[in-house]
Amino acid sequence: MSQGARETNRVTPLDVEYYQFCREQLRPYFGRVMWASQGLPLRHVVMQELVRLEASRQGAGPFHILEVGSWAGGSAITWAEALTRHHRADGRVVCVDPWKPYFDVKKRPDAAVYREMSDALANDTIYELFLHNITTAGHAGLVLPLRGAATAMLPALPRNYFDLVFVDGDHSYAAVLADIQAAGGLIKDGGVLCGDDLERQSFEIDQAYARTQIESDYIRDPRSGHEYHPGVTLAVGELFGEVSQVAGCWAVRKRGTGWERFDMSPARCSEDRIPAHLIRRDPTVDPEFQRWREQRSRPASVAVPRGAERGEQVRTASAVSRASVAAPRQRALLIQLDFQTWATARPWTYSAAFGVQEGLRANGVECVTVPAIAENACSTPASWVYHARKALAGQHFDQVWLWLIHTPLDQATLEWVAQLAPVRVGVLMESLRYDADDYAWAPQLKGRAAHLEAQLPYLTHVLAPDEQDAAELRTRGFANVLWWPPMVPERFIVTPAGAPTQPQAVFHGTPYGRRQHWVSEPSLSRRLQYAKGAQPPTNNQQLFDQLQQVAAQYLAEGHAVTDEAIREYAQSLQQIRLAEFNEWMGHLAQWPAIVNLPSLAKFYGGRVIEAMAAGRPVISWDIPGHPKNRGLFEPEKDILLFPQDAPEALAGQIDRILHDRALAESLAQRAQGKIKRYHTAERRLQGTLEWIRTGQTPDYGLSEQANSPSAAQTTVPAPAAQSSPSATGLPTADPISHPSAKVSMDQNAFYVDLFVNKPAWSTPEPNADEAARWSKIASFLEHVVRQTRRETPGRTLRILDVGCGRGWLTNLATIYGTCEGIEPVAGVVEHARRMFPHIRFEAGTPETVLARPDFMPFDIVLCSEVIEHVPHPEKPGFVSQLAQLLTSEGYLILTTPRGDVWEEWRRIAPPNQPVEDWVTEQQLGQLLADGGFHHLGMERIPIEVPSLRHFPAATAHDYRTKTLMPIYQVWACRRTAATGTHPVPFTRRPMVSVIVPTHNRPDRLRMALESLNSQQYQDFEVIVVNDGTTPVESVVAEMNCAGRTTLVNHDRNRGLAGARNTGLRHATGTYVAYLDDDDRFLPDHLGTLVAFLERGTHQVAYTDAWRVTEQEAGAEATVLRRDRPYSYEFDAQRLLVHNYIPVLCLMHRRSCLDEVGLFDESLFVHEDWDLWIRLATVYPFAHIAQTTAEFTWRTDGSSMTSHDHDAFCRTTDIIYRKYFPYVAAQPTMLEAQRHHLAGLKGRAKKPSYACSIVIPVWNNAALTRQCLTALAEVTDDVTYEVILVDNGSTDGVQDFLRTLGGDVQVIRNEENLGFAKACNQGARAARGEFLVFLNNDTIPLKGWLSALVEDIRAHADVAVVGSKLLFEDGSIQHAGVAFSRECLMPYHMYRGGRAEAACANRRRELQCVTAACMLVRRRVFEQVDGFDEGYRNGFEDVDLCLKIRKQAWKIVYQPKSVLYHLESKTPGRKIHELDNSQRLRERWGDCWWLTDEDLLHFEDGYALHTHVTDGMLSYRLQLIVDPEIKAQREILADVQRAAHRQDITAVSAFLARVDEWPADPWILRWGVLVCLGVAQPQLAIPFWRRILTFEEDAYARIGLAKQALETGAFDEADFHLTALLQQDPSHGEGWLLHGIVAMQRNAYQQAEEAFERAKLSGADSRKASLGIVMAAMGAERAEAAWSQLMTLCANEPDDEECMHWLLRCGTMLQRWEAVASRLAAFVARNPGNVAMRFALAGVLLRSGRRGDAQREFERLRALSPTFEGMDELARQLAEAEGQLVPDHAA
Repeated sequence: MSQGARETNRVTPLDVEYYQFCREQLRPYFGRVMWASQGLPLRHVVMQELVRLEASRQGAGPFHILEVGSWAGGSAITWAEALTRHHRADGRVVCVDPWKPYFDVKKRPDAAVYREMSDALANDTIYELFLHNITTAGHAGLVLPLRGAATAMLPALPRNYFDLVFVDGDHSYAAVLADIQAAGGLIKDGGVLCGDDLERQSFEIDQAYARTQIESDYIRDPRSGHEYHPGVTLAVGELFGEVSQVAGCWAVRKRGTGWERFDMSPARCSEDRIPAHLIRRDPTVDPEFQRWREQRSRPASVAVPRGAERGEQVRTASAVSRASVAAPRQRALLIQLDFQTWATARPWTYSAAFGVQEGLRANGVECVTVPAIAENACSTPASWVYHARKALAGQHFDQVWLWLIHTPLDQATLEWVAQLAPVRVGVLMESLRYDADDYAWAPQLKGRAAHLEAQLPYLTHVLAPDEQDAAELRTRGFANVLWWPPMVPERFIVTPAGAPTQPQAVFHGTPYGRRQHWVSEPSLSRRLQYAKGAQPPTNNQQLFDQLQQVAAQYLAEGHAVTDEAIREYAQSLQQIRLAEFNEWMGHLAQWPAIVNLPSLAKFYGGRVIEAMAAGRPVISWDIPGHPKNRGLFEPEKDILLFPQDAPEALAGQIDRILHDRALAESLAQRAQGKIKRYHTAERRLQGTLEWIRTGQTPDYGLSEQANSPSAAQTTVPAPAAQSSPSATGLPTADPISHPSAKVSMDQNAFYVDLFVNKPAWSTPEPNADEAARWSKIASFLEHVVRQTRRETPGRTLRILDVGCGRGWLTNLATIYGTCEGIEPVAGVVEHARRMFPHIRFEAGTPETVLARPDFMPFDIVLCSEVIEHVPHPEKPGFVSQLAQLLTSEGYLILTTPRGDVWEEWRRIAPPNQPVEDWVTEQQLGQLLADGGFHHLGMERIPIEVPSLRHFPAATAHDYRTKTLMPIYQVWACRRTAATGTHPVPFTRRPMVSVIVPTHNRPDRLRMALESLNSQQYQDFEVIVVNDGTTPVESVVAEMNCAGRTTLVNHDRNRGLAGARNTGLRHATGTYVAYLDDDDRFLPDHLGTLVAFLERGTHQVAYTDAWRVTEQEAGAEATVLRRDRPYSYEFDAQRLLVHNYIPVLCLMHRRSCLDEVGLFDESLFVHEDWDLWIRLATVYPFAHIAQTTAEFTWRTDGSSMTSHDHDAFCRTTDIIYRKYFPYVAAQPTMLEAQRHHLAGLKGRAKKPSYACSIVIPVWNNAALTRQCLTALAEVTDDVTYEVILVDNGSTDGVQDFLRTLGGDVQVIRNEENLGFAKACNQGARAARGEFLVFLNNDTIPLKGWLSALVEDIRAHADVAVVGSKLLFEDGSIQHAGVAFSRECLMPYHMYRGGRAEAACANRRRELQCVTAACMLVRRRVFEQVDGFDEGYRNGFEDVDLCLKIRKQAWKIVYQPKSVLYHLESKTPGRKIHELDNSQRLRERWGDCWWLTDEDLLHFEDGYALHTHVTDGMLSYRLQLIVDPEIKAQREILADVQRAAHRQDITAVSAFLARVDEWPADPWILRWGVLVCLGVAQPQLAIPFWRRILTFEEDAYARIGLAKQALETGAFDEADFHLTALLQQDPSHGEGWLLHGIVAMQRNAYQQAEEAFERAKLSGADSRKASLGIVMAAMGAERAEAAWSQLMTLCANEPDDEECMHWLLRCGTMLQRWEAVASRLAAFVARNPGNVAMRFALAGVLLRSGRRGDAQREFERLRALSPTFEGMDELARQLAEAEGQLVPDHAA
């Protein structure tokens, strides 16, 4: 980002305020705050235009867009609006983004900007803003966010699915390259790949400098001044070359496995078309913003602490987003107690105030909170509750929650509440009854019970924290009362960072009543600290008072109170309380113990729960008469107690804590565990909601004594206590009995630790294990989607992920419909919600879902890695629940480990989960069948041993060459419908696979597929193989009504044999049939053949077919006749003479090909005959004398079965020779073959013309008329025909062509297929001996054709002759083609020169001539397969000439043939130039011998000089007159002459004479390339040295330095590097090599400095960092090396070389624990690395951790028992005092 841009975009306070306004008023926000702006607005116009153009091109059908990198959602909204406007919102916009920090701030040039961006990502603020923007823009239904790194998410998406992919993620070079390569396979053939931030193309920048900045986001080149994104420019240039781009947006189109240039010229781009959401508004003139500021004037000034910014405001936006995509949720109104000042509010913690709201929201309830201030009666305008009655009028609520006693509720408010919702819950926060002592000092307490009595009639449920109050209310007839202990939100349960810092225990609270005498108790004075309120108040406490004052004034001034104002006030209140509570919880951890003194609360208050959550032990008074309360925490194990009137007992308990650290830690850990399991707000509200629905009492984890019948709290018999749920949502038995025989463990804690804390299992994206499962799950989901579309088109699937864990699968499944997750561990659910707030997650089990009042069955249930954690006896019930969750015909997709490999697996990875009851495939199949499911498919996922790599698509070869264990089973099932009909299995193979190759004939293909759809027999699949360049997706989609068709696109034309083989590789049927795209099956075809073959008597059978002879006239085809020429009984001998079985008539078992092989791809025709012969040698054929098909025979040679006659004859001879051994001993067969071949050749048509002139035409009738007129006038000495190929002209050319007669053929195409395809078409229709390719913008002159024909007939070794072409002014346009030194690119020689010049008027042999006028031997043209149709109007002639020359034919330039060439008169002639040049380089770029420009010019007496003018390469010719120059240039010519012959010896000899070469650095650089080309880099040294005598050259210096290093000449290397760095002090590679030289000299300080400079200069960071480590180690500065290694290992955690140096350095420093920790983490991520595991065992042994070392040794013995050193390690382990593992282990 430029300095000017930084100044312009500096965030102001007004920007922050406007950001808050947009968030609160539900407006999309794209401004400066958090850099949420979306770049150049004009690029969004281009994006909209791309959708418009592509949607109109595609036509009907969904249009799916994938965006990689979405930031704040501006581009996602643009895509969604364009999709709505141009495609009726038919499709999806899928956004992939981790929304997490993805770059190293230190490596970004503008640290302040990127630090702010990184912070916003780390805090999830950007993700929440994205959801806010998408929702408020109204596109939540179109936009699907998939949160996760692109490297993990893109491989999980369906391939060939998206119509448009937009790449705009991490802009570093490596990331852009990876994103583009991963996205390529996701795009449909013909789809568009595009991106942003391409300000400069690769050829416009200094690439050497750019490559030093590849990790930077945006740079300014100090030399050129260009500003651009180097990673984008380099990656796009490397992959695609020059691309079309507008406003920084670039695009290419996918063709097969390649890419072609995308024409962006039709895009209409102007600033008046910028989307409205991106038009930057001036807040100062926004009237709504100004009104908002006025209304909130003072409240707006209340700053929310930074730690509290991610409060409820953000969650509300997330909730709005979730509500838009999930099922309807419960709504609750919370009339929540608070106070006017902090002095009175202090005892009321965040948990008491907002814990209910957090717990409800965690369980899917939408909350509206109205603060009720205790000091203001609800009946007065000073109360927010008073105004809420009007502001919330008309809104629906399912529940109302009221804080009782302290809340000043009047009767009118209670009556209003009673009308709002059917469920009204009253929350008591204190006890109702007290003893005489309490009433003595607080007589006002006596009125509490009566106060509650007046409120009870308006309530349906009451929650009481005092168990005696709950019991009393029930005895008085109020049945719905629940004992309800305090709680704390789970996120505040944290392990303390260290030991306590205070020496005393602490009491937080007010010393009222009986507490007062505790303050002066002498025995406690040195043991107990009384924490008073902060003086002065903290910042947050002051903010609380300020907010309440402003809020009160706001109401007093009579402002209109809206629901938005109430929400804003509640959010501000929550944010301040949250910030204060965060400080409070952090403060608690400072104390060694927290004391709970006797109080009015006859229960463990919130302070007790919060202290336990903070991880500190609690000492509390023993509350008499409250056994249930006492049973919450077990004395002496979870909590210490003291009598209520015994200070000395308290002193003793404090001493125990202060002097027994083990006891303190044990108490704290056990208590915190109970808080996690039973007393989080999330779990408490889950249980409470369940109690409201069903009456089932929540489980508080009470001890046995507390759960005795006398302590029961309800009159209804309590159900059996449920055991702890697993992370899969399933109850587990107690005691646990399963194959692992493990001791029981805390399941909730285990799964929170796994899915929230473990890096490999807590990310949004799937890890390798999960990705393997997803590949199979997604495959089954594709089947379900296809089936659903057939059954109920347009239906959106509802999906439930049971046991969703952290939600990675739920997230991915949203691609296929709306998906929600159910998971019993509330802590895991919270983590999932934080990562995917747009998805509905609920804490619960299947029963929870089934018990919903609004439950609707789901279409699909996903259950991945769940059932193995359900104890065996409970599995049938669990499967039954899964069935109940589904519709009557719903689908279940379930994955689980295979119990079949349990014993083998447990030796590799011992079980570590609470329950592991694996099931075998047979057991699971029976469970599912018994549960009412019908099996649709089952797949296995193998894992390699010992590397533990997953192979989800393992091949037979993999099973043969690797040790694979099928670890997972993935099942797809469907509920058996009431009708009893069974669905068709997914993975059952079809009976027949029909292979349909097609080549550029979509209309014909449609008819072929229609004939398949009309088959009476329906058990078949269709594999269409597109062997052409015309997209056929729309045709296949239209005809794929049964969902049985698979389309495979070839990247190039591979012929019929190749296309059929591709189809066979995809075929899964028992039988195979073949149908060409211009043939048709009659309705009974497949049924007839299958019925016969199923009898089992034959493996191969064939029927008869009609031959339909057609003649094409323009776009119409006329049927000339129908006959049946082939109807023969099977005769293997006759098959050796000729083929009498049309390919579409035959069907065979797929397994037959395992014996005889596939089609022979070397055959151009007769590939089917060849296969039939091989089949007949093994299997007898059966002939069914029934006509069941028809094939097309066209007279123009374009049908697949009517190839040119010469090819038939040649291939027949090949077949005879190939199978000669079968007929060698049969003279009659040999004679029959000779007779048949002679007959074929006798039927060949003799060419009736010497030449067939092929002229491609596209528009501009005047040019074509001019060309034909001149041709007719000057061509009278050679017989010829003219073939005009009209490439879809639209300007009336076709009318002119219809007037032509005589020897003129006209071939009409419906679209412009390009020059190469048109020429190939014309060549196939030609009848002449020679082919002449002629542009329609040429004007032939007298004798032009005869000169060409005479030349080729006079020289039998010549295959191509080219003409001299002139511009209109008579200057030279073409006098042959030369190849340049610098780019190895072809160009026209002497362009613009005088036509009469001698150099242009002599016949000469060349490598290439232009196809603007080119004569070619027809048979040679066919031998090389004609023009490569991958080129588009450029370089196809060069490619053709090089192919022909490769076959040892000569190519000549004939100056006697002269034509005018009106070059570039055809519109669009050059638009594909970049793509064409890239294709040419890919094919011929390694041919270093092609350069010939110096040779050709030397032969004409010229020297060619290269120079740079205005940054561009230029050339000039110099007439050679100086003998010395002539001698030098002669060597250059000799080198190129020898290179053409590829005479390496001769070339090497000339290279050795470098001193005789011309004194020209450009020529010498080419000499270096030749040295490398002949694989003799040592010959390049004198070239580099000589270059340096003329000018400084960085590449020469680097080359010489490397060569010197390899030979040990360090002084010489240092000399070159010093010179380089003086010239370019920022040359990263130079500094890197400089450091290596210093290392060789043991100059470690100098080496370290050089490596540091290398890092700063953009060299390979890893290499430079390793260099610093090695230098520091060499200098015996191990501490410095260690510091560098810490950073290096953090950046390269899986680099084995880094671990090697860490081991060496750690050994030197004896830091065994740190080394062991790093090695253990490395081995955990790379379990197959035996060497590092061996090293870890040694380090553990050295550090004294013998038990851990022994465990690693056991794993090593299982993985690699013969690893070197194992015996020595075993010996050391056995000794009483072992030594360090031998050094080689490292």
